Amino acid sequence: MSKLATKQSETSLAEEAYGPSRIEERPPELARSVGFFGLCLLAISIVMLAWNAIRQAIGGDQSRLPFFNNTWITFCSLTGVALMYYHAAVDRAVEIRRTYSVLAWLAVGTGGLGLGFWAIYHWWGTTLAILISVIAGFIAVSVATCPWVLSAARNFSEPASAENLAEEASPLLSTASAPIPITWLRGLAQFLRQWNSLIGTDVAVTRITFGSVAWVALTIIVAALLTARIGWKPMPGASLIALLVGLAFVLTVAKHEWHEAWRNTGAYLLASVGYGAFALSLAYVVRDLMVTTDAGIFTPAGFIAGILSLVFFLAHINLAGSDADSSYYSAMLCLVAGSVLLALLGLARSLLAPLAFHISDTWRPSPYFLTNGLLVLILAILQLTTGLVTVSNNQLVAIFRRELLAYFYTPTAYLVLAGLAIIAGIQYLTWIAILRTAAGDLTRQEVVFQEPVVQFYFYGLFPVFALLAIPPFLTMRLFSEEKRTGTLEVLLVAPVSDVTVVLGKFLGAWAFFLVAWGLWFVFPLIFRFLLGQPFEYLPLLSFYVGTAFLVTSFIGLGVFFSAITDNQVIAAVLSYAGVLALFVPQLMHWQFTWAGRGTGEWLAQAVQQIAVLEQYRSFLDGQLYLQHLLYHLSIAAFFLFLTVRVLESRKWK
Repeated sequence: MSKLATKQSETSLAEEAYGPSRIEERPPELARSVGFFGLCLLAISIVMLAWNAIRQAIGGDQSRLPFFNNTWITFCSLTGVALMYYHAAVDRAVEIRRTYSVLAWLAVGTGGLGLGFWAIYHWWGTTLAILISVIAGFIAVSVATCPWVLSAARNFSEPASAENLAEEASPLLSTASAPIPITWLRGLAQFLRQWNSLIGTDVAVTRITFGSVAWVALTIIVAALLTARIGWKPMPGASLIALLVGLAFVLTVAKHEWHEAWRNTGAYLLASVGYGAFALSLAYVVRDLMVTTDAGIFTPAGFIAGILSLVFFLAHINLAGSDADSSYYSAMLCLVAGSVLLALLGLARSLLAPLAFHISDTWRPSPYFLTNGLLVLILAILQLTTGLVTVSNNQLVAIFRRELLAYFYTPTAYLVLAGLAIIAGIQYLTWIAILRTAAGDLTRQEVVFQEPVVQFYFYGLFPVFALLAIPPFLTMRLFSEEKRTGTLEVLLVAPVSDVTVVLGKFLGAWAFFLVAWGLWFVFPLIFRFLLGQPFEYLPLLSFYVGTAFLVTSFIGLGVFFSAITDNQVIAAVLSYAGVLALFVPQLMHWQFTWAGRGTGEWLAQAVQQIAVLEQYRSFLDGQLYLQHLLYHLSIAAFFLFLTVRVLESRKWK
């Protein structure tokens, strides 16, 4: 390719980023101003946090040095990250997206290693931190200098040669073109030129890249050294936040990345993190199988590692593409085969306790199924289902996968997730305030709360409102949007049955709601770290399963009303009216309860079986009644049947 063709291709890329006209090529100044302001807020929060850490390490609680309120630190950090995320999502300039990419991988690496150190939780954590940081540096250099990267650098513009490399080097590098007497310095300069040619931007990004790698190693070493003095308590929460925030930035920036080498590198790194997290989760189960004298240590570190492995494998598939060989092998090897192995190990450990009575008179393994074994099985089922859905070519699975991914290509998913996260955060702060008032001080670890302690968190105005308001918002576009764009007719004449279409759309909306509703269960984990002692997890599990069945009736209503109109607003209004109609038994239950004894009391007990909030409360108490589950499944099946009839009537029209 000639230099003229290279410049033309770069111009076309700029036009693709900012639009076809010269006016739209101007960079988004507002987004960059917002991102810079967010960076300043994040830097301020880091300075305040570092000051508090130094104050705690030097003088402890008796130090007379001033300290910054954690509320302000949290506000500045969250606001700064949100503003920077907006900038990363809007600005497509190559320097911006690759700078954010480096920072995102910095957060992912720091958070992942921090969680790994917390999971290991031993005295040689500092030594391990130093070794891993050194190994990570060698891996980074090896990946950057491997043949396929160097070949990509040569193919970036034109066939590489000594003259071309000297001509195409950035101005800062070309000014240092004088003979270098030391061989390894000349090799380093050659490597920097090839790296700079690969990323296709100025030398500033090169400096940021290598500076960030050095900062990662230094941060890990210093953090590991500090934890030997200030303790391990703040590490899991901060590491988990850094890991998730970094992953969000990686996926957002990757949407704008056009260079195949960068996308492949990111996809493989995501898969590597997923494999590492799954290996850690599997190691916990193997340890529990080998050591039978205690109840197991899978909860919560092993379960969190398993969930993170699932998230990172999904991110890898999203970045590499579902048709890529790496996505298929990752899904089959880790999600399918690995989940089966995980389930077998969990079942084997759970069966040791009852079988020991028939095997030996002295060997008595501790019970394992509640709650570690149950969580192992739940994690294995989640991974197995995700893996099969990823690689399956079944018509129902294909429609389900299409509908689920469609949410993430529209603002709907991000609005729902952001709204639920904000509401859950407000409810969590309210919950903590209630517990502080009841216990006097939450840091007193000897305080014992009455189970379930999560009743003040889930049984309130905000969670009930979210449970009722989100399903109509998710279902309003399922068929209405298809009608408006004219794609419904194409879908109906395809070689697929109406039942398959309806079930695929229903399951897609239901699965997305379960993912979004799962955000509410992250905050109880934070409470677990804050309190320093475990609490009963079974009410959480039963509550999640119960609400999963409860919301099927709401989603079934929304699917039906979306099928009878081509206006999304009308579909949403009708769905909200249907959800409120399901609340009529609850109002009748309250009315009959207030009526007192006699007929009112008998009617209140009868209506209680179909009252939504009463079922909601029983789920929270850990009581799953079959009639409650079948009630909502029956409503969902009825409205899905009506939806199929509506689609069949369109064919006759």
